[in-house]
Amino acid sequence: MDKKFRTVVKRRFVERHGVRDEYAKLFSVNYLPDSQQEAGIDREGFNESLKRKIGDYDVVVVADYGHGLMDSTTMEIIQDKATFLALNCQTNSSNYGTNLITKYRRADIFTLDERELNLACANRTNEPGVLLSQLMIHFNNSRAGWATLGSLGSICMTGKHISRTPALTLSVQDTVGAGDGFFSLASLCARVGAPAEATSFIANIAGALAANILGNSRAVTKAELLKFATTLLKI
Repeated sequence: MDKKFRTVVKRRFVERHGVRDEYAKLFSVNYLPDSQQEAGIDREGFNESLKRKIGDYDVVVVADYGHGLMDSTTMEIIQDKATFLALNCQTNSSNYGTNLITKYRRADIFTLDERELNLACANRTNEPGVLLSQLMIHFNNSRAGWATLGSLGSICMTGKHISRTPALTLSVQDTVGAGDGFFSLASLCARVGAPAEATSFIANIAGALAANILGNSRAVTKAELLKFATTLLKI
């Protein structure tokens, strides 16, 4: 651990929408690394450690938030040496338009939300399935790609096959973190070779549960996920 590195902290101030459970962001205060701080970080040591250790893992999950950790050297190491690479690049108010997933050349699987997909392909008019296909080609034929569509659920492309999975909750408190929950479960399921439809189902459950945890105050638990899945399968 580099003691010179300051942890990224984002504070959001929210209010509840009247009698509904949903919360809306009023404003945020972000504490992000600046160029002066980054200059003092031991990048060489970090990358050498990454080279030594990355091959020991069955799956490498990269959630790139665009805050400076993933420089070009780090990205090349991961893309060259990861056994299985699951990739997500987030667009947020601090990096809008500058943290596109297309800066990577490899991803075995990837997930994006609809806005991130449109930005990556510089296209707001084509269907998500068309844009997913373009990204899969960009990544030299990824195994699978997902786009999360909010209340419309998610869409998955594997090869030339497209499948859609509906949103699995009508109750939403805070959507921040829902995409991360989806990405986490999609990565794990895809790595063990689960069918695309089953992967989307499990990942959508994780997203639905995360959308009802205010402010990422805790993680989605295995017990919650299995209970939700069992309830749905009984319907």
